[in-house]
Amino acid sequence: MSRNVFHPDTDVPLVRVNVHLSLSGPCFLRVYNSAGELVKTLWYETGAVAPKDITAEWDGTNDKGQKVASGVYVMYFMSTFESRTAKLLILR
Repeated sequence: MSRNVFHPDTDVPLVRVNVHLSLSGPCFLRVYNSAGELVKTLWYETGAVAPKDITAEWDGTNDKGQKVASGVYVMYFMSTFESRTAKLLILR
């Protein structure tokens, strides 16, 4: 039986991110809502980071484990010399 990934009760990650880190220094991957408020920190590394690949998954929940509301969210990756953003749309 296949899973309906569009059903709100399906337990699958909504977003999977693969990032190759080749820079040193603190790095993080966070999700913010459209008001600019922090929703969840998916990954955070302090100090020097050796080159490596990381995978982070977001299941559409906040830092308290509660499902977020429908809306536009921004995933923000930042390291010492680089930053990237991606828009996410959650429909419930």
